[in-house]
Amino acid sequence: MDIINLFPTCIGKFKLGRELTEPEANIIFNQELSNNVGNFKSTDYQVLNIPELERLKSFFLNCVSEYIEEVYSPKNDLSPYVTQSWTTVTKTYQHHHKHFHHNSFISGVFYAQTEDGDAIEFYDRPKRFLDIEPKEWTYTNSKSWWVPAVAGELILFPSDLEHTVNTRLGEKDRVSLAFNTFLKGKICAMDGGAGLEL
Repeated sequence: MDIINLFPTCIGKFKLGRELTEPEANIIFNQELSNNVGNFKSTDYQVLNIPELERLKSFFLNCVSEYIEEVYSPKNDLSPYVTQSWTTVTKTYQHHHKHFHHNSFISGVFYAQTEDGDAIEFYDRPKRFLDIEPKEWTYTNSKSWWVPAVAGELILFPSDLEHTVNTRLGEKDRVSLAFNTFLKGKICAMDGGAGLEL
């Protein structure tokens, strides 16, 4: 039998391929923090506008462009841009609440520091008629799926995809740099018209 996997939800994984520079690490690890639901987040929501992170920001945007090209294959030139960026710190026995990102197209999370067993859990969009108990969980029958969180890796996903981090038992802080994006350019033609220009 052939299985046709229609309409998949695509998660992009990219490796930075280098160590963070000392200025990059200093900025990411030393942000002023405020309470979040279950963990901590930076008070600065434009972290990637800091000049020392320009090289990282450029890498992230190149990855978003590659993701859009591979997943959406756009007819017109589209330019992603970062709308928000912040750091999160999740300590021992902390978690990150289940949520999605409003007013964003593609979101990303870059892991600056993790431990073995760290992961991000994504949830299927609700649309099931029947729940059938499987012999084993797979990509096609699961309601959620863990993707390992690895230091030096970037994960991209549709912003409306719910995700969470369960309570951590590791000793080191889990430190990440997250961001939201939107698009500039013509995205589609509406009813034979000229298309929507963003």
